[in-house]
Amino acid sequence: MERYRTIKKAGHAELTEKKSVFIGDAAHVESEEEARAFIEEKRRAYRDARHIVFAYVVGNTMRYSDDGEPQGTGGPPVLDVIKKNGLTGVVITVVRIFGGILLGAGGLTRAYSGSAAEAVANAHCAFFEEYAEYELEIEYGEYQKLLYEITASGGEMTSSEFGSGVVLCFASPSRISERICKKVVAATNGKRTPGLKRTYFDEEKQK
Repeated sequence: MERYRTIKKAGHAELTEKKSVFIGDAAHVESEEEARAFIEEKRRAYRDARHIVFAYVVGNTMRYSDDGEPQGTGGPPVLDVIKKNGLTGVVITVVRIFGGILLGAGGLTRAYSGSAAEAVANAHCAFFEEYAEYELEIEYGEYQKLLYEITASGGEMTSSEFGSGVVLCFASPSRISERICKKVVAATNGKRTPGLKRTYFDEEKQK
């Protein structure tokens, strides 16, 4: 996976339906452990809540729970909100503070789905993509030429160390990194080959 959409800044929402209050929270998580910890945090914060419905997607893993609500009225609608928004690395909880009036299956589904959707709408979502960072040892006379080649091709200099020679590091989206490396090799007549230092995910800069 070289590109994905997730929540950058958490979102919160509250919805009242026939005196029951539905409190939705959507946040970014890196693992199932983080997702479960987020859910437990809500359980501690709302000890008197009758139900804390949740859904999360982390990588290829999807989990949800109705938490005692009629089957399919809580977890699946919340999970569906995650899917419709094309999100991953995300957990959504919806806490229900019971107001004494039964809502029925349809009412519950709409309330849980609506709370989750509003929490996502209030969050800041962004696309992230995979970046590759490379290291390259060059001579002083090659620096300006390679600086131009790398930045003109969509790369970004991340560091430069000047000693007897120059050690420079540059990064680019993985989808174009091979092309940039070929330009570096061509610009140095095959004398310099960038070495992969690391890969990481960052907010998408090029649309």
